[in-house]
Amino acid sequence: MSSTTVLDVTDTANRNKNTMIRADREGRAALVLYKCTQPIKRFDGAMCSYSLEDIVLSKEDDNELACVYANEFHPLSKADMKGVLKGLDNGKTLFDCFSTL
Repeated sequence: MSSTTVLDVTDTANRNKNTMIRADREGRAALVLYKCTQPIKRFDGAMCSYSLEDIVLSKEDDNELACVYANEFHPLSKADMKGVLKGLDNGKTLFDCFSTL
């Protein structure tokens, strides 16, 4: 079994008008948490101020160029974020906070 390293890639993933809070990569998987500039209305009617991007990369080697193989956005409400920001402040990774994705 190979060990995985979680990398904080926040500084290299600034891509849109939303404010990036944190970005972590683990192997071919990457998670990026954004604070939205404008709330997003989710299908269930909840207003969401945060968005989590779940990314699958083409390669897991940190020293090689990788392409985005797939990505998905998850709008998150304040209720969804309960405890997440505190967890990040206490040293948890996005993978720790969102282990059910």
